[in-house]
Amino acid sequence: MKAFRITAAALSGGLFTALQFAVHFLLLAYVVPPGNGLQRPAVDWAIMFTLFISLHGFMLGFAFGFLLGVLNSGPILGTLLGTVAGSLYILWSMSATELLTLGPAHALLLISFVSASGVMGLLTSQTPARFSRWLEEYQGS
Repeated sequence: MKAFRITAAALSGGLFTALQFAVHFLLLAYVVPPGNGLQRPAVDWAIMFTLFISLHGFMLGFAFGFLLGVLNSGPILGTLLGTVAGSLYILWSMSATELLTLGPAHALLLISFVSASGVMGLLTSQTPARFSRWLEEYQGS
C-alpha cells in the first residue's frame, strides 16, 4: 500500500502542478495588458509555450508529490509545503528573469501562484488517501 500511496501522490502532484502552471502562464499571456509583459508575437505562441510550461510543472509536481507520498503528510503539512515550494519557485524565477521590473498585474499573478501552490499541496496530500479508500471499496464489493 505504501508504493501505491507514493505513486498516487507523485502522479497527482504532477497533474495538479502541470494544470496550475498552464493556467498561470495562459493568464500571464492573455490577461495581462500589452506592454506589461509578453509582447504580441509571444502571445501568438502561447499555446505551444503552455505545453512546455505544463511539462515543466509536471516534472516539478511529480517530485513534490513523491516527497509528500514518502512523508505521508497530512493536509496541513501538504498545504504548508506547497506554499513554501510555490514561494521558492517564484523567488527562483524572479532571480532568473526580469520579473522584478514588471507591473502590478504580475504581482497579483505571483501572489495567486503562491496561494494556488498551497491548494495543490493540499490536493496532492489528500489524493492517495481518497484513491486507497476507493480501491478498498471496489475490492470489497
